[in-house]
Order: sequence, then structure tokens, then C-alpha cells
Amino acid sequence: MRPALLISTLLLVWGACTTARNETEGERFSITYKCAEGEIISVEYDNSDPENSIAYVQLAPENPERIKMSISRSASGARYTDGRLVWWTKGKTAFLTEENGDGQPLHDNCTEFEKAYP
Repeated sequence: MRPALLISTLLLVWGACTTARNETEGERFSITYKCAEGEIISVEYDNSDPENSIAYVQLAPENPERIKMSISRSASGARYTDGRLVWWTKGKTAFLTEENGDGQPLHDNCTEFEKAYP
């Protein structure tokens, strides 16, 4: 096989694999965040139903409880709530606040440091 044809074939296969992976990445993935005070928060995002995206928020690695939050309206970024707490994300940052609180974050300046796909 000629080098140009081999390279073209490899790029085509690599592109097909990348496209297939990107389509599944949008549906379900997990992100671990490290917050300003050193807290670790793990979130599993389920976007398999674009009309009803869900975030399962685990506030501490040693506590297996996950809080189920549904996406809600926001002017910027993504806002998930369970009616009591609100998980806000924008880009690779996030914070947690109370729905009816004074606006002070419970966990602030959370930055993505690990992302995983099923």
C-alpha cells in the first residue's frame, strides 16, 4: 500500500472512531471536581434524554449518597436542582448552593480534574 493511501486510510478510521466516541460522550459521563477548600465532588451526568438531563451529585468520596438533580433554566452554563440544592456548571468549573439560600456557595470554585466515560 502506498504511504499516502495508508495515511489517508488511518485518518479515516481514526476520524470514524473519534466521531462515534463523541456521540456517546454527550449522553453519559462522570466528572470529578476539586473545590476551593479541597472538597472532592463527583457528578455523573446523564444527557440521554436531552429534554430531561440529570446530574447525580456525590458530595464526598466516602459518602455513597448521590443527589439526583434535574436540569433547569439558566441564562448561562448549566443549572441542576433537586428543589433544595443547585449545582451550577460553566465550562470546567462549578459550584453548589442552596435553592433558597442567600446565594453563598456551599462548595465554591470547583474545577474539573477527572472525566470518565462508560
